[in-house]
Amino acid sequence: MNNLSNIEIIKKRHSVRSFKKKKLSDRLIQLITVKIDSLKSGYFKNEIKFYLVDKSNLQKNIRFGTYGIFKRTKYFLVSVIDKNTCNDQVYEDLGYLFELLILYVTGLGLGSCWIGGTFNRRKFREALELNDNEFIPAICPIGYQTENFSVREKVMKKIARSNNRKPWHQLFFEDGLSKPLIQDIVGKYSIPLEMIRLAPSARNTQPWRIIKIGIYFHFYLKGVSNSLSIFDNYDFHSVDIGIAMSHFELSSNELNLKGKWISNDPKINLKDELEYVISWETK
Repeated sequence: MNNLSNIEIIKKRHSVRSFKKKKLSDRLIQLITVKIDSLKSGYFKNEIKFYLVDKSNLQKNIRFGTYGIFKRTKYFLVSVIDKNTCNDQVYEDLGYLFELLILYVTGLGLGSCWIGGTFNRRKFREALELNDNEFIPAICPIGYQTENFSVREKVMKKIARSNNRKPWHQLFFEDGLSKPLIQDIVGKYSIPLEMIRLAPSARNTQPWRIIKIGIYFHFYLKGVSNSLSIFDNYDFHSVDIGIAMSHFELSSNELNLKGKWISNDPKINLKDELEYVISWETK
């Protein structure tokens, strides 16, 4: 198993769509199960359930529909929310908690890939025997990555533009949107911000914008095309903000940068379509 830091794991993580047929050891399964049990709720107090599904252990012969995008998928991490008990920020909590889990399995030497759209929810519901109130927002196949990318995987990476990232000055600002944040000003916090820049997002849209005002880093969601909203009850980009939160918090803690999440909307006048989400208060 790898002994990587969280920052190294974030840098290492990438989407994997082709897996070896190699089984996970009982020890690995136990470690993942313990991690799942530790993930109770996010900052917004939504409880998210996670399951590790091994296709070979299912009593029913269920064929999971991932539309030919993935090869030799045997294990899946599955997220489940209860639509009757969650609040409006459920997808921020989902992104935050699921990314913590995905980064954990990355640190165990496994490949993974976020999936929010291209899978058959009905088949997974059937396998987990969920009730009518439970919804599966996202899944993640995990396993040992093949040594070489398949042609299919290369095409999917190009479609997802996963090797492209917006530059620093388009994502991070000071006091408003007219002044890009200078890395030297924030010192060690430049590293957690860079970990946000490297974070995965739906079609690599990177919808987060962070504005530093005084001792606060304010997190905003930038409006993007509705073409991604193929499910009325699944907010892809709020999930992306949750992923960004997990990267920022993990790397800040690792660097011993003391701070905490708070709701503290500065209510500044922003010409762009930005929606306030959360703030990080430094100490």
